[in-house]
Order: sequence, then C-alpha cells, then structure tokens
Amino acid sequence: MTEFAPLKNDLILRAAKGEKVERPPIWIMRQAGRYLPEYHVVKAGKDFFETCRDPEIASEITIQPIDHFDGLIDAAIIFSDILVIPQAMGFEIDMVEGKGPVFASPLRSPDDLARVDLKPDVKSKLDWAYKAITLARTKLNGRVPLLGFVGAPWTLLVYMTEGQGSKMFRFAKEWIFKYPEASHKLLQATCDACIEFLALQVVAGAQMLQIFESWASELGPDDFNEFSLPYLKQIGEKLPKRLKELGVEEYIPLTVFAKGAWYALDDLCEAGYDTVSLDWLYKPEDAVKVVNGRRITLQGNLDPGAIYGSDEVITKKVEQMIKGFGGGKQNYIINFGHGTHPFMKPERIEYFLKECHRVAFDFFTVMTHQSATKGSKMSENIVNNDELYIYDVSKRVLESLELLYFDSKTLETKPVVESSEEANLDNNPIVKNESNRDAEYYKSDLHRYNLKRSLQDLPPITADEFDKLIEQESIESLSGSDSELSEVEEEDEGSQEEEIDSSSDAYEQRLQSLIKKLAISNGDSQENDESTVSFLNTKSPFILFKSSILNPDKTFGIYKSMFTDHQLVNSNPLEELKLFTQKQSQKSALFMIGGGHFAGAIISHTRKSTKGNAPNSKGSLQEQAVNIIVSKTFHRYTTRRKQGGSQSASDNARGKANSAGSSIRRYNEQALIQEVRELLAEWKHHLNECDSIFIRANGAANKKILVGYEGAVLANNDPRIRSFPFTTKRATTSELRRAWVELTYLKVLDMPKVIQRKSATPIKESSPKPKEIKSKEQIKSEELSTELVSLLKKQKAPKLISFIKQNKIDINDFQLVPKERYTHTPTLLHFASANGLNHMVQILLINLKANPTVLNNAGRTAAEVAAMGESDTKKVFQIVRHKLGEDYCDWKVAKVGPAKSKEEIEQEEKNSKEQIKLQKQKLIQEELAKKTELELKKPRFSSSGTLGGGGGGGGAVPVVVSDLSGLSEQQKMRMMREQRARAAEARLKGLQK
Repeated sequence: MTEFAPLKNDLILRAAKGEKVERPPIWIMRQAGRYLPEYHVVKAGKDFFETCRDPEIASEITIQPIDHFDGLIDAAIIFSDILVIPQAMGFEIDMVEGKGPVFASPLRSPDDLARVDLKPDVKSKLDWAYKAITLARTKLNGRVPLLGFVGAPWTLLVYMTEGQGSKMFRFAKEWIFKYPEASHKLLQATCDACIEFLALQVVAGAQMLQIFESWASELGPDDFNEFSLPYLKQIGEKLPKRLKELGVEEYIPLTVFAKGAWYALDDLCEAGYDTVSLDWLYKPEDAVKVVNGRRITLQGNLDPGAIYGSDEVITKKVEQMIKGFGGGKQNYIINFGHGTHPFMKPERIEYFLKECHRVAFDFFTVMTHQSATKGSKMSENIVNNDELYIYDVSKRVLESLELLYFDSKTLETKPVVESSEEANLDNNPIVKNESNRDAEYYKSDLHRYNLKRSLQDLPPITADEFDKLIEQESIESLSGSDSELSEVEEEDEGSQEEEIDSSSDAYEQRLQSLIKKLAISNGDSQENDESTVSFLNTKSPFILFKSSILNPDKTFGIYKSMFTDHQLVNSNPLEELKLFTQKQSQKSALFMIGGGHFAGAIISHTRKSTKGNAPNSKGSLQEQAVNIIVSKTFHRYTTRRKQGGSQSASDNARGKANSAGSSIRRYNEQALIQEVRELLAEWKHHLNECDSIFIRANGAANKKILVGYEGAVLANNDPRIRSFPFTTKRATTSELRRAWVELTYLKVLDMPKVIQRKSATPIKESSPKPKEIKSKEQIKSEELSTELVSLLKKQKAPKLISFIKQNKIDINDFQLVPKERYTHTPTLLHFASANGLNHMVQILLINLKANPTVLNNAGRTAAEVAAMGESDTKKVFQIVRHKLGEDYCDWKVAKVGPAKSKEEIEQEEKNSKEQIKLQKQKLIQEELAKKTELELKKPRFSSSGTLGGGGGGGGAVPVVVSDLSGLSEQQKMRMMREQRARAAEARLKGLQK
C-alpha cells in the first residue's frame, strides 16, 4: 500500500467512530461537480465517464471543493459515479446531456443475464478508479480524509433494468415481482462486485466509505427487507473481513444512505454500519429517538433546495437541523439530504457552510462549557434517562447533587385570594377539570376541608389524599378513646356491610378531628414566629436537589414516598439515595385495586437489558427495562354499569336489590377478595423480602382486601406500605410498569419560585369568579385544533400531512382543545373515526403512524368510537391492521377486530348483498302467494254471468251482476283497490318470468 502524509483533520473519522469531537464535521454529497466554475475548466468539454476514467482530471476535480471552500469542509469524496459497477459487468452507458445515464441494452428478461458478466474482475476493469483515489489522496497531503463510495445493489438493478432514470420503475418492479429468483441472482452478483470494489478503494487510499441506495424509496417495507436490506447487511458484514484479507489493519468507517426508506432506520442501525445518512424527509428528532443511545452516527439532512433561499432561510434551516440532531448530544455529521444541484451558486453553499460552523460551535459551547466569565468548565448537561434510575444513579449525577432546603414561611409566588368561595376554588386543581363540580364537589367533605386549608394558605389536596387522611386519622389523639375505631377495624369479614353502616359516625368524627387538627396546627404556627427550614418544605410530593449539570432554574426531584417516615425524619435523603445503589439486589411490590380490577407485581430493583430495543406503542425503554419477577391481574364484574359504584356500597345506601345482576356482583366481590388474598399468601415469601410496598386502593374497603384483615400477610402498621403519590389509571400490568418508572427515576423539575410570606392584608378580588386568561400556548393549541379539524372534515390528506410536519405536531401526544368539546375525541384518530372519515383514518394510521391504542377519557380506543352504524369505519381499521402487520401495535388493546384485506372485505360485502337480494326475492314470493280475505270470499263469474265461472254447465247458478250495486261506496272502493293490487301482482309475476 502507498504511504501517505499524516492526516491533519480527522474530525469526520472520529465522529463516525463515535468518538468525542469539538464540533460536528461537515461535507456535502456531490460536492465535487458542475456547480463549481473550475470544474468546467478542468473538464474541458470531455464526456462525463471519460473524465471519471482520467485519474489526473478526476483527482483534480475531487480536491476542487476543498480548495474553493478552504477550511469549511472536513472531507473529500472521490469524483466518480455509482454506475461503474454495471460498466465492469459489461453494460455500455452514455451520459446524455439533460437526460442522464442511458444504457444501450437494458435487461428485459432473465435470458438477458447471459450477456452480463456476473463475476467481473473489478480490479482490472476499474483500475483507473484506484489510480484516481491514490492520486487524490496524495494531492490532499493529509488536509482532510478521502471518501470512496459505491451504488447499492438494488439501485444498480434499477438502472440495469430500466436503462435510465425512471418515474414509473416499470421494468425494475417487473423483475423483482415476476422474476424474483433472477433478481436475487443479479443482486447477489452485484453485491459481491460492490464489496470487492469498496475493499480495493481502501487499498488505494480511501479512508471512509459510503453506500448509496438512491432508489430505496421505490420499495415498500416488506420489499425493502427482501431486495435491499439483505445485501446492505452483506456489505456491512463481509467488507471488514475482506479488508483484513487484503492486509488493511486500520478501522474504516462505513456509511449507508437509503433515500426515502424512513421505515427502515432501525434496521439500518443494526446492519453493520457506523453512520446512517438521512434525506430531508426524516424529522431529526424522530431519528435520534430511533437510534436511542446506540453507537450510531447520524448524517444529514438539509433539503438541498434550501440553498436557493435567503440568508435568513438558510440560517433558520441550519439551526433547526443541528438542534434537531441534539445540538451535539448525538454523534452527528452535517450534510445535505441528497446531492447538490448544478444550478446552485457556490457563494450560497459557502454561506451554508459558514453558518454550519457558527451554529455548531454555538451549540457545542452551550452544551459543553460554562460562559467565559465564570471561567470554569461544566460537564455535559445532557442526562440520559438511564442515568437517573434511583437504584443505579450514575456517578456523575450522584456527585453533582446538592439537597435543597426551604423555609416553612416561604410560599410560591402568587396572590392570596380572599373573596368568594368560587374564587378560591378556581385555582383548585382538584376540581378544575370536573364538569359536574358544582353538583358534586361543593357538596363534598373534601370541599369543606380544602376551604379550611385555603384559609391557612395551604394548597388543596386530592380526593385520594383526603381518603387516605380520613382512613389513617386516629380519634385517640383528641378524644382519648380508640375503642369504637378499633372495634370497626377488628370486625369479622363476614359483617362487612354492617361495618360500613356502623362506621358512618366514626367517619364524621375523623373528619372533625382532621379539621380540629388543622386549626390547632394553624394556631401553633401563629403563636410561634420562628420558621422551620427543611428539605420537606417543598409544598410538592418531591424532595429537590440542585445539580451542576442542570441549568440553574432546574432541579432534580425524587418522590418523598420513596423514603420511610423514619428516613425522612432522621436521615439525609442524599445519603439515603447513595445507599439505594446498594439495594439493586432487592425488590419491591406494587398493587392496584379498584372497580373490580386488580393488578400486582413483584419487581426487582435490577433492570433488564434493553440493548437493541426501541421505544414502541407498548412502552418506553424505561418501561421495557422493568424487571418483573412475578405478576398477576384479576378482573371481576363488581361495578354497576352506568350508575357506577360497587354493589356493596349500593346495598348499604339503598338496601339489597333483588336481581340477577346484583347477585352476580355480590358473588364477584367476594370471589375477588378471595383471589387477591390467596395470591398474597402465595407471594408471602416475596413480600417478606420487599424493600417497599406501594398500594393504590380506591376506598377503605378495597384497602382492607389487601391490608389488616384477620391473618393478613401485610399489617396496617407495616412501615414499608406507601401510596402512589400520583394519579394512576386502571389496574393493569402495563400501568404497574409505568408507575414503577414514574417512582424510580429522578425527575427534572423547575426550581420553585418562592417569596417570603407577608402579613399584609390579602388581596381582595371584586369579581366573584375571575375570568380565565388563556396563555399563548392555549391559544396556539386551539388554533392548531381548529385547522386540523377543518382539514380532517374536508379530507385534505396532503394538506393535513404537510400541516402536521410544518408545525412539528406529534399526533399521538397532541390533544384537541378545548377539551370540553373533544372529551370523547381527544386525538385526531378518535375524531376521524367518530365522524366516519374513513379515508383520513387510513392516512392517520398508515402515513402518519397514529397509535390506535390511545384511549379517550371514557377509556375507549378510536376503533370503539367509530360512528354509530358506520361499520365501514371499523372495516377500515381491519384493512389497516392487515396492511401494517401485527407488530405495528397491540391490536387487541386497540379493539380493532381481526385483520382483513380489502379483497376479503369486498367479498364479504358482495356475499351480504347477494344474501339481502335473495331475502327480498323470498319476501316478494311470499307476498304474492298470499290471498286477501276479500279475494277468497268474493264470487267468481263466468262470461255468461253464472256463479262459479265455469261455462254454462256444472249447475252454475245465474246471478245478476248488477246486484253489486247494492254495495256501499266504501265497499266499492275497497273492491277496486283489491282489483288494482291483484293486477299489479300479476304484472310483477310476468316480469319475474
């Protein structure tokens, strides 16, 4: 191998290998070419391929952009073409001005393979390419690395079958679908030639390689996996081995560029390449999520057309691009999303390159250093979620934490309101979203208690927190007697209904006890002017830490419920958090019960490995890492439909109902209790080893199913038992996973804004109910919702897709507002389904990747809210399920129904129509066979006027027809109607024959 000068700028090689760099490297596809004036001078009117085959000219063109944009580009790419492999295989190709490459004899059938060299000697036939590479690297003299490249097998097959660039891809598609075996034969031969050609480029001096799959967008996901991805993987796997055989010791980074194959990004990350190049159709933020911490460098992805824009447009696009790729967090190489255009002006590209340097430097400065005035460096403030798991907090995060203390006399900055009850409650988060708060909330004991709290400048509490206080409140502290309460707690399980009745007085005493305690504590605080300083005075469920790796206005938070009461009173939470890392071998228990649903799990503190996993509709990576040792769910029909509430509660309130449904519910309540307690007994050895036990039980009766019953595994006073400090959904295993993740990961929160409590007269508000002032975010959300709903109703699919991309809307997270209007259709998919917008349902699912498992406030999926009678909408979901496959999401959760192809649906509709047609014909026959009572009773007359209608014999009795004139007018009209009906039926019979 030739000896070359040492490399002075290895930025791109380090970035591709995943090493730390001082800024993202920059180069642009097709950077050597027709847009540069010096290119035309050197080419001197020669044919394109003739220019490529001249090593001297090709090497000179290669380094032209390096000279032209001195210091702005970090790599050179050899001036050549992807079609050199077909040329080596025996194809004659001409470069026609204004048309591009044209093959003299493209392949039209497998018989044509006889004239193709399927095992070309690329070493001798492409010798000129290696000479150009060696000469170019020599001329570069180590200024920047030199890149080699090749066209991918599928892209080369397209050219070999189409004969030129195409819009229809008729012949290429005909080959892979009509001649799949011959296609694979040609693809494999091309792949082998590509591997050898790339290896020899490295021997000649190339230091990095890129594979161009330019026509990947013409293959769907399944076809890409069959006709493109396997050969890209072969290159990624076999090329390093071939390089070792040729004596190449240094590591050569590989880049793959599959234009338009957005659906294959995850597969390409696992295909053996160091760098994945993206076109401008990718959203950088989405690509970073797919990579998800894997050691993959991303490259791209500015739309080359942006170069035609103004300085402001280019700057904006550059900032969006670099920020989208993490601003330095993700290994990243700046590039176009495709090649340059021959019409571009070099000065506009120069402006783009300079802006890339400026913006990248700014981002890296912010991300990796403090300002120069502080004169000290700071660590990267980008924290991976995996570093925040409390049982495995990273060393750099743990060492940066500093516990925050707050004065008990400090409050969040907000005016004290002392006017009407309505004004106080308008800031109450408990009732803000309740549509029936006037009817229910104002009558509740919770409302009474929150009013007392508001008078003492205390924040309102939730219904769950209130129930917990009521349940745990001891009358002993005020009355000195606990006999009644203990009797209630020790009653036999079989007398549950009497227990609820007899405990009503105890409940009222507990409530009064809470209110008195509140008054006493307030009096004490007024008498004692000294304030207390503690880490517990956060007025939130979190203990807060500041950190040097976060911005000054941000903090880390951990739920107080992760510590026992003893730890909170006698220990330092930061020291306890450091000890958590020693509890990885331990485990915890989570239980949820309510509404007839139960879910329980024993979870190990040691996480499962998620290496190679990607976020999906079933859960985030953190949820996938939850290590469930054992889990169980039960569901029993115990809740009364529409009315709500348990059957036992209804019996206690109104007396026992005597119905089949109520009997079933009573039985199911007892069966659920038995099943849960048997499970707890079965898990006793696990529970004895648990470090903490979290329980969510709706109401005291539900909690007693789990805790404190006779012979209970879990005692009432077990210090390990805690409640979830946040709202949870229906009890399921997936909800347990979500809750565990919520509990056990440090949260990045805003630093509380505090102000010293003032003794001045509170602000009085004249209006009984202040008007709600909408924020800019609310106004923008409403504007977006209006436009999105309008586009959905008009079924403007292209405009909808464009609008969503322009506004960077995540359709699975975006909720239509105002929420009161879209209670049952919060997402775009729910709205389209509920309104029978079948085409838009397909667009949202297939094109925009909407999640059909998202639930509305009523717990219904989009498929369940399909318009009444609109069976066609439900059929659309089934067709989409068939198209997207079973791996797209959990279709059972989406409640879509079995997957069916469009042909199956059409056949079912055809069969249904035929069945209806047969039923109609049968009904007509039955109607025609019927004889009306009048027809059966009326006499029949012959032409001679005799009764019996049978000629002149047979004992016919002569009748005077004029006797009919004795009928009334009503009878005559009925006779005429019957005659007309019979005539009509006779005509129908004639038509059917």
